[in-house]
Amino acid sequence: IQYLLAICYRRLGDALFRTDAWEAAQQRYTESLALLEKLANQNPEVPDYAAAVAGIYVNLGTLQSFAAGDAEAAASFDRSRQILEQLVDDHPLVPDYRHNLALVFPVTA
Repeated sequence: IQYLLAICYRRLGDALFRTDAWEAAQQRYTESLALLEKLANQNPEVPDYAAAVAGIYVNLGTLQSFAAGDAEAAASFDRSRQILEQLVDDHPLVPDYRHNLALVFPVTA
């Protein structure tokens, strides 16, 4: 249930971001991130939770690049890259992790 709630917060954040309600979007992303990080830490055997955390950091980075500035955005994108690199190292046969890392890598390079 916590995972589904986190996804709902993320989707609500996405909708708010598209309507330029950036502060509200950031709050929803932060709520989603808190739930997902807790799930990822409590369930390290479920790598998709960590992948979802990486995705939220991308969402936050994108939002921050519009609203907060490059330094905050860079930190979020960098955190996403770190998580995805670990996932690729731990699960080299999962193509989605490699794909997502390839998408975030140019932003952090």
